[in-house]
Amino acid sequence: MLIFSVHGDTNFKNHQLHHLGNGAIKGHLDNFAGVYCIMQAYFSGHLNKDYVRIEITYGEEIDFEGARNVRKEVSSCDMVVVIDVTGAETDKLFVVEKCRNENMRNFLHDIFSDMSCDIYSNCPDIVASQDESDIYCSVTPHCFFLGVNTSNGDYNEGQVESHTRYLDATRDAVIRLVERYPDYAARYGLDTAAADGPILMRTTTEEKCGCNGAGFYSNTVMQCDKCNKKITNDTRKLHCCPNQDLCKDCCKGEAVLLRHKKQCDCDGRGLYKKQVDCDMCCAKMLIKSRSVHICPEINICKKCMNER
Repeated sequence: MLIFSVHGDTNFKNHQLHHLGNGAIKGHLDNFAGVYCIMQAYFSGHLNKDYVRIEITYGEEIDFEGARNVRKEVSSCDMVVVIDVTGAETDKLFVVEKCRNENMRNFLHDIFSDMSCDIYSNCPDIVASQDESDIYCSVTPHCFFLGVNTSNGDYNEGQVESHTRYLDATRDAVIRLVERYPDYAARYGLDTAAADGPILMRTTTEEKCGCNGAGFYSNTVMQCDKCNKKITNDTRKLHCCPNQDLCKDCCKGEAVLLRHKKQCDCDGRGLYKKQVDCDMCCAKMLIKSRSVHICPEINICKKCMNER
């Protein structure tokens, strides 16, 4: 499924918008600009697809509660696009940020080749670095931030400037994503089931893999269900549970963990009071070693988190 997550809450009690002429605007844009873009795309009629879901979330400015609730229904077979304002310095019409998956970056370069945009694997926003994509990336690697350009101010604190061509370009990017999503889904095994129908890739089946929910096996030796190669107890499984038992080569590094909601051992802030093993690389994580993740999740060290 292709999910657009756009927060509708703001930091302001009063909102103003000024037209400066020739399409330039100034006002409280976080995140009315993102909501406006997704609504333009919606009312264009181009989003009438069974695989498209729109979430106008709440609580982003406080603790991402809305995104956390949506995350409960997201799997690694979904693509999530977070639409919000950005302060990234650019001369392009829109910006893609935190697109860490190489295949997805290549896909976006392809479908946006005739559009004016920058595509980053990191966060170039000079105003803020946290957004809803940080919530969703813990369950799917097919996640990125689609930014509406703003400048001349801190969008969290007050009025900033933008342009109607940035809003229109972001709307057009949404429509292009909807049109081309089936190509990506078919290539990488993503979900295209209808939102109101039986979404089989999200339901728990009776057949489960033999891992511990974090990609490691307690049994000494298991067998890859695809190539029949032996999987030892220190082999990372890189797939989404419940699923097949797959070795690294068969997974090709594309799928991610966490259909099991394994509770981590941290204090809820990414800090540990006792020594634990990283669930991805088995390295020892020392007391107070920061895991930089969203709870509840797996125990993950800085190195592995950066590689995701």
